[in-house]
Amino acid sequence: VFSCDQNLNRCCELIEFTAKIQGQLFSILNLTAAEGGQYAGVDTLKTRLLPFLGNCFSVASTSVTDDISRQLMQDSAEKDRKIRELSFSHESDMKKMEAQLSSTRLQLESVTAELMDAQNELDDTRNKSATTILATEDEILQLKAEWVM
Repeated sequence: VFSCDQNLNRCCELIEFTAKIQGQLFSILNLTAAEGGQYAGVDTLKTRLLPFLGNCFSVASTSVTDDISRQLMQDSAEKDRKIRELSFSHESDMKKMEAQLSSTRLQLESVTAELMDAQNELDDTRNKSATTILATEDEILQLKAEWVM
């Protein structure tokens, strides 16, 4: 026969020992889940670990039934599915926008090149016109000089 203190000490030792083991198990779960990426392993943890934890911690409160717990898990799984779909949709939309932006930049570069070509042609035409005007003025002066004589 053990005393009350001895029984409590042994229970505390068991709790401390299981807490250490659970800490190691949660570290392993964390590493394993991290290897799978952002959402990998979520379904497994929800279907296997959450019901177990729910049963362990709901002993004191019996107001949550298995049906409600199951419904909450289904709702949570549905929300996670929607989040994954939205995330995929967002990534897809971002890729489309990046492609459109790239296309628009290429068009802008093309228009800029055409504008530079047009500017160069305009400068050439202006230079030719200036040369033609100077030549015409020289011809006029020569004609005046010839006519006056």
